[in-house]
Amino acid sequence: MRRIFRILLIVLAILAVIYILGPKPAPPDLNGGLPQIPGNLEQVQAFVDAKESAVQTRPGNPARILWAGDTMRKTPFSVVYLHGFSASEREGFPVHTDFAKKHGFNLYLARLDGHGLQTPEPLADMTARGYGKMPARHSPSAGSWETK
Repeated sequence: MRRIFRILLIVLAILAVIYILGPKPAPPDLNGGLPQIPGNLEQVQAFVDAKESAVQTRPGNPARILWAGDTMRKTPFSVVYLHGFSASEREGFPVHTDFAKKHGFNLYLARLDGHGLQTPEPLADMTARGYGKMPARHSPSAGSWETK
């Protein structure tokens, strides 16, 4: 019994030394700036459309804004839906749309970095740094509650 305990202790000590002397990741750069977003709603829509049209997405996967009502207008609150890993906006459907519609909120359905692309391996180039740049790398196209 003592021999097993001694061997286990030696193995744990070796693993601790390997961990302490092992490679150290570079500290992340957290000083990145946010993208400059235009002030009026038409420019915001054009901004997000331009960002999303810069990549080839699968049908139904581009990020988009669903405006409350028939017109583009600012609402007191907005909902930003961020889907899970390797998912799309359909993951939360219809809960996010019903919630925003019921309360009269605008809804932004994001497409996370590397997701929903028309490539053989859509997540192959996805990195943590890309997630940090997420707001600048995805964007919505026009829509309203009546078009859904």
